[in-house]
Amino acid sequence: MTTRVDAATFERLGGEERVLARLSGVDGVVRSVPEGESLMCALGVGPLAVADVLSLAAGLARVLAAVHARGVLHANVHPGSVHLAAGDAARPLLGDFSLASTFGEGQPRFTHHREIRGELAYLAPELTGRSGRGADLRSDLYSLGATIYHAATGQPPFAAADPLALIHDHMARVPRAPNALRPALPQALSDLVMRLLEKEPERRYDRLEQRVREQTREILEAAHRAGMAQIATNVLHNVGNVLNSVNTSAHMLRAQVSESRAARVADLAALLEENADDLPAFFTHAGKGRVLPRYLRELADALAEEREQLLGELQRLDASVDHIKNVVAMQQSYAGTSGVLEPATLAEVADDALRMHEDALARHQVAVTRDYGPTQAVPLDRTRVMQILLNLLENARHAMEHVQGERALRLVVRQDAQGATVEVTDTGCGIAPQDLAHMFAHGFTTKPGGHGFGLHSCAVAAREMGGTLRARSDGPGAGATFTLQLPLQA
Repeated sequence: MTTRVDAATFERLGGEERVLARLSGVDGVVRSVPEGESLMCALGVGPLAVADVLSLAAGLARVLAAVHARGVLHANVHPGSVHLAAGDAARPLLGDFSLASTFGEGQPRFTHHREIRGELAYLAPELTGRSGRGADLRSDLYSLGATIYHAATGQPPFAAADPLALIHDHMARVPRAPNALRPALPQALSDLVMRLLEKEPERRYDRLEQRVREQTREILEAAHRAGMAQIATNVLHNVGNVLNSVNTSAHMLRAQVSESRAARVADLAALLEENADDLPAFFTHAGKGRVLPRYLRELADALAEEREQLLGELQRLDASVDHIKNVVAMQQSYAGTSGVLEPATLAEVADDALRMHEDALARHQVAVTRDYGPTQAVPLDRTRVMQILLNLLENARHAMEHVQGERALRLVVRQDAQGATVEVTDTGCGIAPQDLAHMFAHGFTTKPGGHGFGLHSCAVAAREMGGTLRARSDGPGAGATFTLQLPLQA
């Protein structure tokens, strides 16, 4: 059976082959997107997590910059042309070059709206042939902005069903800002997308990859500041708990000293002075002094007991002050700039995190189990690792706050040639299946009064270190496990 190919299709296929030949060797370019693995399919269940949107934007900007560097205009960037291999938003692939051309190879002309080529919901105004402007690499930036908009909000910038209305929207209307539809989105990301969707090509970024890196760095720095604030908050809570013990000890010392039986020695001295002129008679069988030896013995015993109590309270006070000094010193050791690798074992950092939480865990009667495998000192970003562990421990404690039965926390540390793993498992309230997919999204929280930035900043920190942070739970009431996986640096 022979398949007939019309002249237009033949020309298109030939053009696609020429473009792909020019793009040979460009990282992130694929011939086609496998069915069921496109970004559009991933968006079928809702928008991406904020951290994944950031990764997607940076990855697509990098690929598109490489395509433009070869002199190629894609002309049809949309969620269906983006391949998410294994669902990884950090390494998107760009396919579907059927409408691509080299710069200056031809400009869109006015045509019937039904004959406009490309996914109309994502096309730049000049690609519709209605703006009187020629298409260039900035046309791809508009389509990229529309694609990121959809990934961030769950819908394209304009969703009119009528093609003419959709063309009008691209030409004349300004879409709602992404963070107006999804308040959890960072302002910097929302501003970036709106800039890409400018009607005039001159107002779009012409060095997109650099700008995405700058905006992403700003957001990551905000996440780092949030992580350092989390460390400081844990230190303040810990010190506050110890100060309660200090105040209790000080109050007891004050009460014991004010009620001390040492004042009775002064009464005894006054009594002896009163009878100084006739002490023999005072100590005779009929005198009051005959009971003094037994009284002195009882007083000495009482003062000795009192002394032991005061010394014990002073020791507790001294231990509390030492604990405060140790906590502050520990916090200072983690207050350095993130990104700096220092030799340390993951077990040491895990123990430090537990020490910062030990008072709160003891107060809530949480039984802690350490399960540490053999570990060796390796270069670690101690600040970021501590940020993550403190957050996970605090979340575990909070999850068990209202549990009536056993409150148990298990901290597992493993290290092998492939990397290192830390697991924090609790017997708390668990996580509903519908919430698991959003646990690390910016602004998502299940805590009353929570800000939804803690776990998000942890996921960002893990990704910055080349690792991952994952959560699993069998559902409400079944507890939860958070797993941090890190590669080992040479």
